[in-house]
Amino acid sequence: MAELECEKAEITARLAENPARVPDVHRGIVEIYERKVTKLMETLKNPKARLDASADIRSLIGKIVLHPGDKAWRGSCHALHGSLMGILDFVNDYPKPGTDRVITMVCPLSRE
Repeated sequence: MAELECEKAEITARLAENPARVPDVHRGIVEIYERKVTKLMETLKNPKARLDASADIRSLIGKIVLHPGDKAWRGSCHALHGSLMGILDFVNDYPKPGTDRVITMVCPLSRE
């Protein structure tokens, strides 16, 4: 039993030496996110695309978690659940007025 306790202590010491595994994140993810959010804001300023864009964005958001903020009439958004990348990629479907584009969408079929 003492041998197992010694082995456990050695394993615990080795685990303490190694940093926790951190998921790989693209180096430029912050810049990509900022660029996409900026483009989304520009898209929503377009009156022609705003109504369609709003409906599409609503379909991608599962729920928004709010907590009371400093002002009684406004909460602080702490979590957005849903397809965030879908929301950010969605702006590609609403190009700036005066630009011609062709967009092809592919929907995978279920294998069930």
